[in-house]
Amino acid sequence: MVGSQTGNEIERFIQAPEQWQITGIDPSPEMILQTNEKLNN
Repeated sequence: MVGSQTGNEIERFIQAPEQWQITGIDPSPEMILQTNEKLNN
C-alpha cells in the first residue's frame, strides 16, 4: 500500500486471508513509526 500514513487503510485488511501479505510504504519515517505502533508491528 503506497502512502500508508498512520495505518488506517492497512488496518482494514488485517482480517485478510493468511496468504495475503500486506506491505505499506510511506515517504515519512514518522508515519511509518505511527503505523508500526498502531499495528504492533
